[in-house]
Amino acid sequence: MNKYKFIISAFLFTFACHSLNAQSHGIIVGTTYGDFKTKIASMSDIKFNKQYSFNFLVGYGYNHSFNNRLELGSSLIYSQQKAVKTSGYGVVGDDPSVNNYNFKTHYLALEEVIKYRITDHIKVGVGAAPTWHMKMTLWDDNEVSPIIDIPLLLQTEVETKYADIRLSYKLGTFNLLKNSIIDSAHHSVISLSLFIPFGVVK
Repeated sequence: MNKYKFIISAFLFTFACHSLNAQSHGIIVGTTYGDFKTKIASMSDIKFNKQYSFNFLVGYGYNHSFNNRLELGSSLIYSQQKAVKTSGYGVVGDDPSVNNYNFKTHYLALEEVIKYRITDHIKVGVGAAPTWHMKMTLWDDNEVSPIIDIPLLLQTEVETKYADIRLSYKLGTFNLLKNSIIDSAHHSVISLSLFIPFGVVK
């Protein structure tokens, strides 16, 4: 647990330091649409039906401009992800043996994105989102210890008069689950959010 505390403390310290030179601050609200991308073990005959689900996100963020084209966007996001996977182990006649498996997590993510302005109102960016899965349940009631993941992050941002609209995609790089049935599980999520600035420093 001390290792996790150190990593999270380092993330938060970095976030706080960057905010000192930010040109704009604001709140972030939005929705997510995602799943846990799973790879079935070679010895297992289980098959999953994909079921994506909508969830929410809230957070705080800021932007630091280096020049007219390039800027750093930092966001501290709280969100959750729930997913239900329906499986069949085989078919007897026309009746499959069906089981439902619940996957869910509550997580805190520090999104760091380098953004490039391609027009007056549109920016594209790439970055990473170190994530602390504070409470995670994989495979029904199999609750696991807090997990650190570092998803890759792609983002498109459209500036409007009152808010910035952000479309993001994140794919986890760390394996969150391995057992006799599943070789790997990676968090995958698309989010649509609003960055609503309440402070701008010229």
